[in-house]
Amino acid sequence: MVDLPSDAENRDEVVILVHGTFAGDKDGNDSGKRWWQRGSGTWKWLECNLPAGTSLPQNGRLFHWNGANTQSARLSASVDLLALRHMGSASDESRASAQGHAGRSSALRAGTSGSPLK
Repeated sequence: MVDLPSDAENRDEVVILVHGTFAGDKDGNDSGKRWWQRGSGTWKWLECNLPAGTSLPQNGRLFHWNGANTQSARLSASVDLLALRHMGSASDESRASAQGHAGRSSALRAGTSGSPLK
C-alpha cells in the first residue's frame, strides 16, 4: 500500500507508479533501480520534471503487487489500488502511471489511469 501525504496544506496531485508483469521487487523494497522505485532513474527524472502541484509519494510504502501474469493477480492489484481511496490513504487528486498490460489493466480497473480517485 501507499501512504500518501494527508495534511491539508500539501494537496499536490500524487502520482502512484504501478509496475507491470514480473516487474515487482520480490523483497518488497521501495528503493532500488526498478523504474517505479525511489532512487531509480525514472523516479529522479519525474521528481525534476513533474509539473508544479504534482508529486511522487515521499513518505511511507509505495504501491506493491505480486506482478503475476494472471487475471486474478491483476484484479487483486486493482482492488488494492481502489482501497487506497477508501482507506483515506490517497489524496482526492491521485493518479496512477502504469507500465505494461498488467499495470495498466490494474490501474484502469481501479479507475486511476488519467482520472482522479474520487
